[in-house]
Amino acid sequence: MDESGEVWNGFGIVGQPAWAFINDDGTVEVVNGALGGDAVAERAADLASR
Repeated sequence: MDESGEVWNGFGIVGQPAWAFINDDGTVEVVNGALGGDAVAERAADLASR
């Protein structure tokens, strides 16, 4: 496990292809795979509007 991210950073990888969006009531939606900036912004805006 590369907890510090050192190995990943060595390959120019800045994150895993998975996202967890957590609502204020603790509901978690996990998205496996890459999301573009627009998709992340949309999901964040949706969470902020709840």
